[in-house]
Amino acid sequence: MIDLHDRIAALSPDQRAALAERLAQRNVHADQLDLLLKQRKSHYPLSFAQQRMWLLEQLQGPSPTYLILTALDWRGPLDHEALHASLETLVARHVGLRTRFTLDADGAPRQEILDDLHYHLERQDFSQDAASCSAVDRHMANEAARGFDLTQGPPFKILLYRLGDDRWRLLFKVHHIIFDGWSEGILLAELTRSYAATIAGRRLTLPDPTIQYGQYAEWERHQRRQGRFENALTYWRGQLADVAPLALPHDGLRRPRPTRPGRTYAFTLAPHLTRDLNTFAQTQGATLFMVLLAGFKALLARVGGGDDIAVGTPIANRRRADCESVIGLFVNTLVLRTRLDERATFRELVARVRQTTLAGLNHGAVPFDHLVEALRPQRDPSRSPFFDVFFALQSMPIEPFHLEGVQLTPREVEPDTTANDLTLLLHPIGEGVRVRCKYDADLFSQSRIDQMMHHYRHLLEQAVRNPEIALSSLPLPGGAESVIRGDTWTGADGQSPQPVHRDFEARVRSTPDHPAVCTERETWSYTHLNAEADRIADRIRQAGIRPEARVAVCMPRCPHLVASVLGILKAGACYLPIDPEQPPSRRTAILAESGAVLALVDDEARISHPGAAHFQVMVVQAGPEPAQSQAAPANCVLPIHGDQLAYTIFTSGSTGRPRGVMITHQALARQVAWTRRTLGVGPDDRMLQQVPTSFDPSLIDLFVPLTSGATIVLARAGGQRDLQYLKGILASQRISLVQITPSAISILLELNAFHQQPRLRALIAGGEPLPPSVVNGVQRQSRGRIAMFNCYGPTEATITATFWRCPRTEPVSRTFIGVPVDGMQALILDASLQPVPRGAGGELYLAGPQLMRGYLNAPARTADRLRPHPFSKQPGARMYRTGDRARLSPDGHLNFLGRLDRQAKIRGFRIETGEVERAIQDAVPVRGCRVLVRGEGQSAQLTAFLATAGKPPDIAELRHRLGERLPTYMIPTSFAFLDTLPTLPSGKVDESALPSTAGVPEFRLQPPGSTLERQVAAIWKKHLGLEEIGVNANFFDCGGHSLLLVRIQKELQDLHGREIPLIHLFERPTIQALCQYLERKPETPTAPPSLDRRVAHQRGRRAQRQARARIPAR
Repeated sequence: MIDLHDRIAALSPDQRAALAERLAQRNVHADQLDLLLKQRKSHYPLSFAQQRMWLLEQLQGPSPTYLILTALDWRGPLDHEALHASLETLVARHVGLRTRFTLDADGAPRQEILDDLHYHLERQDFSQDAASCSAVDRHMANEAARGFDLTQGPPFKILLYRLGDDRWRLLFKVHHIIFDGWSEGILLAELTRSYAATIAGRRLTLPDPTIQYGQYAEWERHQRRQGRFENALTYWRGQLADVAPLALPHDGLRRPRPTRPGRTYAFTLAPHLTRDLNTFAQTQGATLFMVLLAGFKALLARVGGGDDIAVGTPIANRRRADCESVIGLFVNTLVLRTRLDERATFRELVARVRQTTLAGLNHGAVPFDHLVEALRPQRDPSRSPFFDVFFALQSMPIEPFHLEGVQLTPREVEPDTTANDLTLLLHPIGEGVRVRCKYDADLFSQSRIDQMMHHYRHLLEQAVRNPEIALSSLPLPGGAESVIRGDTWTGADGQSPQPVHRDFEARVRSTPDHPAVCTERETWSYTHLNAEADRIADRIRQAGIRPEARVAVCMPRCPHLVASVLGILKAGACYLPIDPEQPPSRRTAILAESGAVLALVDDEARISHPGAAHFQVMVVQAGPEPAQSQAAPANCVLPIHGDQLAYTIFTSGSTGRPRGVMITHQALARQVAWTRRTLGVGPDDRMLQQVPTSFDPSLIDLFVPLTSGATIVLARAGGQRDLQYLKGILASQRISLVQITPSAISILLELNAFHQQPRLRALIAGGEPLPPSVVNGVQRQSRGRIAMFNCYGPTEATITATFWRCPRTEPVSRTFIGVPVDGMQALILDASLQPVPRGAGGELYLAGPQLMRGYLNAPARTADRLRPHPFSKQPGARMYRTGDRARLSPDGHLNFLGRLDRQAKIRGFRIETGEVERAIQDAVPVRGCRVLVRGEGQSAQLTAFLATAGKPPDIAELRHRLGERLPTYMIPTSFAFLDTLPTLPSGKVDESALPSTAGVPEFRLQPPGSTLERQVAAIWKKHLGLEEIGVNANFFDCGGHSLLLVRIQKELQDLHGREIPLIHLFERPTIQALCQYLERKPETPTAPPSLDRRVAHQRGRRAQRQARARIPAR
């Protein structure tokens, strides 16, 4: 055979010019012709796609992540010698099938051509096995689980299985680093044609490939050196600036080192729908791909992915005609980003997707891996750069293979791993479209994917039928699942419950001498408390106070406070709590803002006159205690209707001014009655009142016991901040019920407060997110004896709107806010007030009889927060916009996702700070934790404040533990350790009181200290071209990239005489963190290995594997 290069070299100058002209007509230019004239070499650099895939292989070790598997069932006679000869011909024609990957002297990877390779066909005979097909499937699965050692030989293998007489199966196993989907067609076509020619006794004559893959890799790098990618890079810099990962709802936790177990859900779009989609695409000047992608992006947005959707998609990238017949990795990835507008129609979305797709194709020459290197997105080993979701439409029909007397049937080999979070593969089959959704089973449940694909099909049907409807209005089946209702409940007589003070009076009649309220020094019976309340109510009426007029109470925790609250309600007035521990200025501001006409105090010095006319101050003093068993006096009876105001409570406002929330008697009575029933409160119970009166749960501490015949135990003033005191009073006062924040429970766990509390039977947690570690700690310490309830509810929904019964004995990995309380409704809606599908995130709205009347003197804010209920048939029904994000779990529980205003976006990544806080609490024992975003734009960073008992944890160890739970970009930049976190009177963390700076900023230059740090710093400076570098400087922020990291790895291995897996360098991108790892004693000493030495395969490991659509490397 005459070598093509020899033939070209023998051409005259005129002949070369003529050849160049003809090649130019086929889009092959002179600089490419020069490449053809170069002498073929035994080794070449890697292409950009190969380089990234090789690096990922170094991070993971040999694995099946990027194997491509294809099977062919063969029925009919098979000539083994002819098949072997055909394989030899195939391998001889395509050097990629005889390539291995080694390192050059500088530690850079290269591809090396093996010229004298003879291919060996591996054969397995299962014809004697009764279940031959099952046995072959098992063998294929085992084969699919083993990766290639890229350094030892070509990552290409064909296995021939014998199933029976004239029944065979061929398995093609090849690494993606030398192969793509187009290559599969070349391989199968040439193999079958060569086999047919061989058995026919003739020689197959095919034109030699004009170039080989290594020459393409050199040409690609030449293009970069010549600046041919710069225009495209300018486009992509603008297109991908600040692109953020999708916020898709997950059922599992994202692991820093994902194992990517893959599952597949498949279905077919019906022929009539496919025809409608094609017709619609033609009318829009679009393609089927664009319409299907637009529908998929609309779906992702509706299920919670956000309004800025970026997905990856493959293109064949064989732009040069001389590449069309070459086996190799040519496929490139485009990132198609679309910003969605909820008011846009599907027709408008298709137009945007069309524009983005065409622009991406016009700038698609730049290799994706060069794009990553040039744009330097934030690094995260658990995610792909720029996208988590992949979308591919295989539009090229698969040509049938014909051999005379043989029936060939392609067989799908379904991988059990996946390379992305979610991959949608579509293939036109007949008149329909086959859809296969590959998903990471660690992140998504089967039920969630089933639902998503059901919604995808439904959305396409609705969109193509009504393309002018706004995307947000396209109905999705099952949206009603995100509207959940508590049990319907009324009073025993079928009516709404009566006001709480009436229930209390009923208890006075039934248990007059039972202790109603006590302190460590005194106890009041129900009769005594009622008498005091009636006396105060009478004084209020005599002062001319009208119904619903606000009457303030400002006094420390004492029985008179309880009597005052009851007296206000009995008099028909509106209770206004003012905490005496609040600053005087705030007390005065609340009095002025509320328009209070009377203040009940134990000391006139408690308050300053707000300056309003007719304002009065009344000092409450004790009256004579009724005699034991004395008949209860006649109660103050005034008609009170359910819509009348019971109390107004002021909460912190976003503007810095407190805002008053007005709650009715009906709302309070329903909440108290529900709590009483749920906890099963009775006369034997003793409930600790330690919540500040300015916090609405304090009303539960008062009225749940008083309407149940139980006893209120008042903690001393300020006692809620002394956890040692609380531990003691739980035991000494035989407390059975207590409301308390998770932060306080965490400290009580440190004090072993729940170990021996025979009377304590229930904890009501609220006010802040409940960490799983707190639930598990109470389980262990109480041995399952103490019940725990996680209660959620804004003040505007009357204390508790939803609740979750925590498991008593089964450890939990996540917590919930549960289900609505009786009569209430929870709705999870998108920005257009449409219900999101089950499992998708959205804003939580609440509806029902416990909603506030409104904000005091703030009609605009009331209208903003209390919206008309779009799904209620009741006239005038409203729902409350909480500002919280939530989703509905598969088992019907609400999962709290955090405040909408606590979502942060740092260097393109959307971060929920609550998730970081939970990870810290799981990683180290802390009393409390708060993570804030400090700075803006590119200077934004996470700062963690930790309240610790005793010696703070080692920061390096904390970072290491967080690295096992969180991706790198979610690990705080700096940490501050405090004795306690500052709190508001409600017990919630006071973020404004946290220090303005925390810890040592990472960007501050810290010179190397130890000998090892100086050695590593010297290596870094050499490769990064820097004169100075701090031990806390981030390698990638200093201009480093993965290939440089490989060279650093080689030097470090030579220096230390042991193997250092690349993943450890990638996960520790600072000198300080890397040296802490290097200082650890290796498990087994090893001689200095070559970087490319790897084990042949790994067993027992669930690893990633490439989907059949030939998804490009991450």
